Amino acid sequence: MASYRVEVVGRCNPEDARFSRFRRRLSGVIRRRSTHQAVKFMTSEIVIDSNLLAWEQSKWPGIGRRQLRLDAETGGRTVLLKFEPGALLPRHMHPGGEELFVLDGRVRIDGKWYEKGWYHYQPPDSVDDVFSDTGGTLLVMLPKPHVDLP
Repeated sequence: MASYRVEVVGRCNPEDARFSRFRRRLSGVIRRRSTHQAVKFMTSEIVIDSNLLAWEQSKWPGIGRRQLRLDAETGGRTVLLKFEPGALLPRHMHPGGEELFVLDGRVRIDGKWYEKGWYHYQPPDSVDDVFSDTGGTLLVMLPKPHVDLP
């Protein structure tokens, strides 16, 4: 079982002894079976050191992910996606739209190339595929889960 440190940021007076006890209890080490369990229960502002999260293999070959946030009600999520050179995320639709930021490497989204530092927004119901020839890491924010297309 893995351990991760999660810091909960509150709007309390830090001098208040109750806040100190609360912070000690909640900012300790949280043990869980997977990142999916922890993030779907977090309803407060959170800070996560993503370096402590393991890369999980996605269902697409050559693409790993670190899930940072999951909304259990809407399916909305924030993830880091790591593409190996030559990896392809096949055509899919974004019912709620998509925001992504290229952290390193480069990716092709529907025929257009984006490199480190580029931000990309897709409106709701947009369709795309994502390919990386060199490998790359993306921060992806989805208000609703994407839908795989045939």
